[in-house]
Amino acid sequence: MSKFSLNTLGKLLADKSGLSQVEAELFIRKMFDVCNQGLDADKQVKIKWLGTFKVQATKDRESINVNTGERFTIEGRDKLTFTPDNILKEIVNKPFAQFETVVVNDGVDFDEIDEKFGEEQTEDAPAQVIDFLDEEKTATPNPEVVVIGSEKEKEKEAEDELAKQIAIEQAKLERLKQAQLEQERIQKEKLEKEKQEQERLEQERLEQERLEQERRRQEELEEREYLRETERQKELMIVEASLSQEAERESLSTSLALEQASASSQSASEDLAEESQSTSESEVMSESAKSEK
Repeated sequence: MSKFSLNTLGKLLADKSGLSQVEAELFIRKMFDVCNQGLDADKQVKIKWLGTFKVQATKDRESINVNTGERFTIEGRDKLTFTPDNILKEIVNKPFAQFETVVVNDGVDFDEIDEKFGEEQTEDAPAQVIDFLDEEKTATPNPEVVVIGSEKEKEKEAEDELAKQIAIEQAKLERLKQAQLEQERIQKEKLEKEKQEQERLEQERLEQERLEQERRRQEELEEREYLRETERQKELMIVEASLSQEAERESLSTSLALEQASASSQSASEDLAEESQSTSESEVMSESAKSEK
């Protein structure tokens, strides 16, 4: 069974998630810290789709040294067990689906096998294995983690380097955050200016509409006033025409009356003249008659 260092796990997580190497390692450390806290407090930690970690206490038991045949007592200890989630179980067992299940009788103790297997893995483990657990919280050596010779110093140097990288990444994140805030501020100011410009344009449009409506009302008033004035002018023209016609009729009547009067006067004059002439002729005839006598 292969073992992975923190660096290897961080690289795998970074490749899968798109995180940086530093962020991935920091996440893994925090995840193990949270798991350790949960195991210390509740003796059990369940991770969805992964499985359940559980702390189980084992009692003291006797064993035999296979080399000397002597009996000795193995002290009881807390053992960390892991039960995979069904999803993880299916993924892991899928390549072995063709194998047959072997039923193991109850009461079989696998502790010695686990310990032997753990020792073999420890001997074959790479020198870069890093203890994920907090050394201050770990009272007993963890058989799953191996620290060889100067690995503690290397781990300390790695942690210092990781802390520096984390500080650098945090500074980058802070700069990115500040740049994002500045970008948001600029965008907010831009949107505010656009809003103010839209409001100004809307005010101008409303003012233009108001002026246009006012102009139309003024034109309508002027048009109505013009029509009323035109009607008054027509009425005046009709009245003047009527008066003119009446004056013409009166003038014509006066002329006719004068002509009639003149004609009557002339006729009277002619009658007087005829009468005078008749009188004169009568006198002449009378005088002639007298002369003949």
